[in-house]
Amino acid sequence: MVDEESLANALVVDSEGYVCGRVYRARYEEDEVFIDVYKLVEQRVTGPDYEKLKLELLKTLPWRPWKPRSLKELEDKVRRELRLPSSAPVTDKELYEYARLRGLPIPTRSYEHRDKKVVYSFSLKQIETIGVSGLGTCVLLKEPVEALRLNLQPTSRVPFRSTEQVKGKLTIDSAGKILGRAQKVLLGDTLVLRVDLEDYVVKKVPDVDLLLSRYQTELGGLGERPPKPKLQVSVEQLVEWARREGMEVPYKEERRVEKVGELDVKWSEIKKIGDVILLSKRLEELKPLKAQTS
Repeated sequence: MVDEESLANALVVDSEGYVCGRVYRARYEEDEVFIDVYKLVEQRVTGPDYEKLKLELLKTLPWRPWKPRSLKELEDKVRRELRLPSSAPVTDKELYEYARLRGLPIPTRSYEHRDKKVVYSFSLKQIETIGVSGLGTCVLLKEPVEALRLNLQPTSRVPFRSTEQVKGKLTIDSAGKILGRAQKVLLGDTLVLRVDLEDYVVKKVPDVDLLLSRYQTELGGLGERPPKPKLQVSVEQLVEWARREGMEVPYKEERRVEKVGELDVKWSEIKKIGDVILLSKRLEELKPLKAQTS
């Protein structure tokens, strides 16, 4: 059982291990509840090229050899023409309106962006289980809907796969819990899949931005030229410098996915391999090899 908040953006996987998308919303009707599932779709649209428009508008200002055209002069002119207060900001919108008012052509460019497109609606009756782990929520379906869309026929057995073919695939147990990612295939009397168990962990790490700011300020105060690229100074060097100068090292909390253990899964305990790997048992029924402590 999960609440609506946990269901938002949950991964949706069909019975063959193929990803259908992510949960867009739960939709309630009189006698049924549906889960709408979306995919991110790349779209190319044409719109105003504001940077080029700004350059073209600057060219319309009077040319004076003793005073180069400036953005401030353009903004003042736009405010006067559009009858805006002298303190009003001039954004892309105002520049566009000013160009239209002057009857000037608007330069355009193509933009690429991702849109959420609802591609499936599943009733609760089509859901096998919903699992929650530290890596998120996963909805497992009873039917091979995405596999059929891809013209892939369901199989009754799981063919052997090499490390190259499975490495990095999300691995999900029979309760729908996302466990981590496949690491490699081991050979013995049978094939075994080794899985990296993962979870989100919160760690205190040096605040690099704040440290770098202090470092550059200190060098500037000494009349030295601070390094331009941020990566010229490593985190370890910054921390060592701060401690040497008697400064308290600032820390911040960082949330990231880390390996917390390993799990060996017999090939017979793998239910399906598609975009993800589905196991035929719950994590509690499988025996993690070891836990890692940080």
